[in-house]
Amino acid sequence: MSDAKNNRVAMGTWWFALVAIAVAVIGIVFSRPRVPEYQGRSAKQWLGDVFGLSRVGNTKSDDIAGAIAAFRAMDTNGVSFLVQALDQREHPLNEIYRCVSRQLPSVARDWLPLPVSVEELASAAGIVLLKIRDGTPSRTFPRLVHLLNAESPHTRQLAADLVQHYTTNYRNLNLSQFQFELVRALRDTNDWIRIDVAYALMSARLNVPELVPALKSALTNSSSSIRDAARQAIEATVTVFNPTNHHAP
Repeated sequence: MSDAKNNRVAMGTWWFALVAIAVAVIGIVFSRPRVPEYQGRSAKQWLGDVFGLSRVGNTKSDDIAGAIAAFRAMDTNGVSFLVQALDQREHPLNEIYRCVSRQLPSVARDWLPLPVSVEELASAAGIVLLKIRDGTPSRTFPRLVHLLNAESPHTRQLAADLVQHYTTNYRNLNLSQFQFELVRALRDTNDWIRIDVAYALMSARLNVPELVPALKSALTNSSSSIRDAARQAIEATVTVFNPTNHHAP
């Protein structure tokens, strides 16, 4: 009798979990903003190929190459989606989905995979933005600079990488109008962010007094790679802003 009762309780728990997951999935689907599409797949599905499981018959490199090609075809709409993906908030129903799915047997969990985290999506978006050509960088760059002040450290790091990338690859950008935001980013506690922003300022020939001190503070980092990067960046400031001294014997 006790076993039968336990079985009924377990079965009821499973059904409750399945119903809760179904409600969460429906809520997530209907609350999603409209996203661009290519070849019948949404931008989010293409982005999933960058970090997710390979589709049947594809290798991982095939999926990444396909995703990059798709976003190139989506052009400015694709770029806009990718920038937005850098700083998404976790959907509340995703947490419900995760909590409930833990109560299911392993077979059911395999059939109903967990939703991709916003950090994974952001990382994938950053990768793609580094690989495609932006047709309207002057529209994208202000949004990236704005993300240097994002709440998420992960988003700020991705934004700093992309700010450096854009200043290097889109030479017509006018960074002087963003000097305040870039200098503020030099006060970030993340050493890599300060190094990336320093290179962006150097690319724009903006020699601000906060530049070298922001780099020097990274010289005491426990990571040798960060210390080396900071040292190289400091040497680069001499090359960029004091070329005469740099070539002096």
